[in-house]
Amino acid sequence: MNLAEYTDYRKYLQDYFAEAKKSRRGFSHRGFCIKSGISSPSYFLEVIKSKRNLSDKTLAGCIKALKLNENDARYFGALVGYCQTKKPAEKIAFLEMMRGLRKRISHKVVPLDLYDYYREWYHSVIREQACLSDWKDDFRKLAHSIKPEITAEEARKSIHTLIRLGFLKKTDNGRYVQTDPALTTGAELISQAVREYNRLMASLGEKALNAHTPDKRDISSMVMGISKESYALIKEEIQDFKERIKRIVIDDTQSDRVYNLNVQVFPVAEPMDSTEEAAQ
Repeated sequence: MNLAEYTDYRKYLQDYFAEAKKSRRGFSHRGFCIKSGISSPSYFLEVIKSKRNLSDKTLAGCIKALKLNENDARYFGALVGYCQTKKPAEKIAFLEMMRGLRKRISHKVVPLDLYDYYREWYHSVIREQACLSDWKDDFRKLAHSIKPEITAEEARKSIHTLIRLGFLKKTDNGRYVQTDPALTTGAELISQAVREYNRLMASLGEKALNAHTPDKRDISSMVMGISKESYALIKEEIQDFKERIKRIVIDDTQSDRVYNLNVQVFPVAEPMDSTEEAAQ
């Protein structure tokens, strides 16, 4: 088991216990709890089922029972913090710790690497732009073409990151190609990094109102009264719409520019009955 491949410590514990029962004769939850200094034999089962969280004390005992080395122990501690905190700023801080520690644990590309991709809005833009023409590794030219403009150093580092993560590769003739022509986050991917990425892209949409003339953008909004059932139908319609857009993009063999499509639907008012009940 590779701890660095996990972004949920409860899933890691679940897999660890399952593997230990198969490979280690006499292993039991009770014995693990004793090694952790915990009297309750069902403590970790409750943790795995999200009925309890690890405290600082039980975390230290768990690390001892798992027999983790120093780097793994620090990664596991950051992983626990990431999973248990409800504060976005703390989640980002724990993610940064996990990224740094993971590089010393494993060189295999794992889901956590996606944080490198989504942490900067322009990585996804450069992934498209770098493949549209032969810019001959002129990073100033590449950076100047990005809107809002970035620096040549940011463009260079972005290309390096995209190649390292396997999202781009350089061909023998010096041009860049994508390893996968269509990359999406998934309909319901829950990730702090993706939420931050979507926030940045929404911010770019706001700036586009003044940065581009109407013939180069299409920005509109619609306020509507709907039911819970209609909202579910609208979400399905949005997913179908995005699939149709993806098909247009994949079939386009004459691409020469990069656009971003933001799709947002969110509540701007609550049912007054539920609001009144909550206030009582």
